[in-house]
Amino acid sequence: MKRNYTNLNTNKLSSTETITFDKSLYLVTEALPKLEWDLSHADTLKIGTYICNKATTSFRGRNYIAWYTNDIAITFGPWKFHGLPGLILDMYDETHKFEWIVTKISKKVINEKTLNQDKHDVNIDLKAFVALREEVFNKKMNNFKNNLKSRQDRGTNVSVDTFNKRQGRELLFEWEDKKQ
Repeated sequence: MKRNYTNLNTNKLSSTETITFDKSLYLVTEALPKLEWDLSHADTLKIGTYICNKATTSFRGRNYIAWYTNDIAITFGPWKFHGLPGLILDMYDETHKFEWIVTKISKKVINEKTLNQDKHDVNIDLKAFVALREEVFNKKMNNFKNNLKSRQDRGTNVSVDTFNKRQGRELLFEWEDKKQ
């Protein structure tokens, strides 16, 4: 099961992750991201019984829109989003490829020990996880390409277009060259 845990005492975020073509479950840890929010929007939206304000931010290569309510003074939201003056009830990227919407609000005490009882195989930091994920994917694609070539008649030219561009929620990381 996918879980995220934010530890405000250590400013760390832990999440369980998987890698396509790999059966391991990873517990990925990273520093809580620093987000720069633009709160200058005058737009409001009613979600359920809450009046929400609009905020925007750019995060790891995508532009996101958040709708948060000041009626619940909790500075959290979904996934890695936090730091607004109220709870984020709706969050999406500008293409609407990724969206999170609150469906229920309840108070439940959960501690880190309970969350980390997941049967993960590997503890890893975010930078190492991203490198491993890309290495596993590239290796699998190269094996596919070589397998396809080996099945062709002699003299047949085979080319396989591979996607070197990330497709997920995070397109560019802080440690990478911004010119990519």
